[in-house]
Amino acid sequence: DFFSAAKSLYEEIKQTSSADRAPVIPDGYTYSTMLEASADALEWEYFDHVYREMVFSGYQLDQTKHGLLLVKASKAGKVVS
Repeated sequence: DFFSAAKSLYEEIKQTSSADRAPVIPDGYTYSTMLEASADALEWEYFDHVYREMVFSGYQLDQTKHGLLLVKASKAGKVVS
């Protein structure tokens, strides 16, 4: 399914690094896209994982664009502030 493919690509990209390249760090758009994909697939544990990575990387979820996503997460027991 599409979520599994997106998750695999996301994880593979994060692990991409070598001696001559810095590790790849997702940007805010990538994080929000993965959060949307996780919510659509009802993968709430992975949603929580990606959200934590996003926050620890210094990004915030745009509450004006993702209000419904936050409501879904809250209903699933993932309280996002």
